[in-house]
Amino acid sequence: LIAIGIAMAVCAAVGFVIERLAYRPLRRAPRINILITAVGVSMLIQFSGQFLFGSDPKLFPQVYQAHEELALGGLRVSGLQLIVFGISLFLMVVLQWVVFRTRMGRAMRAVSYSHELASLMGIPTSSVISFTFMTGSALAGAAGVLVGVIYPKIEPLMGVMPG
Repeated sequence: LIAIGIAMAVCAAVGFVIERLAYRPLRRAPRINILITAVGVSMLIQFSGQFLFGSDPKLFPQVYQAHEELALGGLRVSGLQLIVFGISLFLMVVLQWVVFRTRMGRAMRAVSYSHELASLMGIPTSSVISFTFMTGSALAGAAGVLVGVIYPKIEPLMGVMPG
């Protein structure tokens, strides 16, 4: 849980910096510019990871060894998979609560519907977009830790195929 918290905080900060430096200057630009920037930022993150940590796979430290298994017919689920599922479910519930029960969530939905109308209604669209990037990045950090717990061999390019 500590690793998830640290990963979420670091990734939220990285998401904030990426939004400020890469995406904020392109708010009024055509969508193709934003798409090209997204590909470029993705490649920058991937290759920075290779530069910093090397391209060879690393072992993720196993902090919890789950030896018990739950068998339901032909389905076998380990205790570790249940823990990851529970944490994921908790994070999804928190995200749903933020999006549908808070003022920031209402602002996020308004900005996603129409940036210009939300701005006319007095919503600070830049802050909302930054918060959205930070939230998505924090959840990506949590997902990275949870994937590393289940599949302990990690590498800088492991997110290319799902991405």
